[in-house]
Amino acid sequence: MDGLLRGDYQSRMNGYATGISNGFLSPNDIHRLENMDLIPADQGGDDYYLNGGYVKSKDAGLAQQNKAAAAQQNQPQQTQPEEETPDSENRQSESTSKRQKERRAR
Repeated sequence: MDGLLRGDYQSRMNGYATGISNGFLSPNDIHRLENMDLIPADQGGDDYYLNGGYVKSKDAGLAQQNKAAAAQQNQPQQTQPEEETPDSENRQSESTSKRQKERRAR
């Protein structure tokens, strides 16, 4: 009887995709509806996801928190200016790097 009431395959799959991407169905919820074997919980069978990269709902916002923490750690620190090298050394290093770029371009 359940098989007769399910509806066509395409409609079910579209509905399941909507349920997964909006976070109100887990993979195991769908497996139960389709009379399939369940996916073990440690393999993500009971996880709920959010649209936008299919992130676990418990991890939503974690990327933004990590980005803010990384930006805070990478703040430029005030350092004392380095000693300037004599002009002759600067010219030599500039001409060397120009030569290297020309060689790479060939």
